[in-house]
Amino acid sequence: MIEDLSRRTSKRKVFDKGGGKFQTQVSLGVVHYNDGNDFQDIDLTPVDMGTFWLVDKAPYTIRIIKDHPRIEYVSRLGGEVEMDLRTIGGRNARKRRDFAVVRNLPDMNPAILYPDYETDFDFWLQLKNGGVEWFKKIKSPTAPHEMEWDVDISESRTFRFRETIKGWEENERPNQAQGGRRRRMLEVTRSTPAPTVANGVESYQFEEVITGRISEQIDRTTRQREWRTDPVYPLIIDTLIDEDIQNSTDDVYNSDDSGYTGQDFLIGTSYGDIGVGGRYSGQIRRAF
Repeated sequence: MIEDLSRRTSKRKVFDKGGGKFQTQVSLGVVHYNDGNDFQDIDLTPVDMGTFWLVDKAPYTIRIIKDHPRIEYVSRLGGEVEMDLRTIGGRNARKRRDFAVVRNLPDMNPAILYPDYETDFDFWLQLKNGGVEWFKKIKSPTAPHEMEWDVDISESRTFRFRETIKGWEENERPNQAQGGRRRRMLEVTRSTPAPTVANGVESYQFEEVITGRISEQIDRTTRQREWRTDPVYPLIIDTLIDEDIQNSTDDVYNSDDSGYTGQDFLIGTSYGDIGVGGRYSGQIRRAF
């Protein structure tokens, strides 16, 4: 079958089967990006630009600085954010030497890893078709548990930026019978002063602290939880930037489309909401 490139959308491919018949494939998430003229295949391969890694064949462009965790993210739909680690464990976070390396594993999107950035502490940036996700891996109780970030973000933006959204014990398997929810969740506190605004850009610092407390579900029926102070290391914390690309009526064929012979939904691909539920937590254990 030959793909009909003129019928692409952000989530759809259409193939000409010959004889006036077509087949549609629709993914759960984006598989193409619009370069301003046409829909192109997404390619998340980082390009080495010397002092940073560049990804620019996606619904966004991003520069990942090598010497410390810092990203410059620009959405093709509008808006940008720069996220820059200021301190970790109360110490200056700028290392002034290349740390970031690309990690490629089968059946996974590329990741940028800052291995052993501090003692028993890793950062990595997971590249996704529809955004990126920062992960922090805290390997022992003596590793740093506090971070401060500088953030500059467009007042007007289309993407979602969620600072610290969750934390968990790496080795706890999510309960698939409960929709991939975990029984134990870390307490991560965040303080964010009011931003200063200039020329359409909000600037602020935020601090995230992993307190060592963990909320454990003790009654599955009532979902009653209690606080404990016995987290099992390693711990995983994440931050998410997610493109707000909505489903479109153009993503599927209507019943009166000429030659329409049905749809193949690409269920279970890597294009879903990565970072939610058990599928991705399993990937984390394999990758890091």
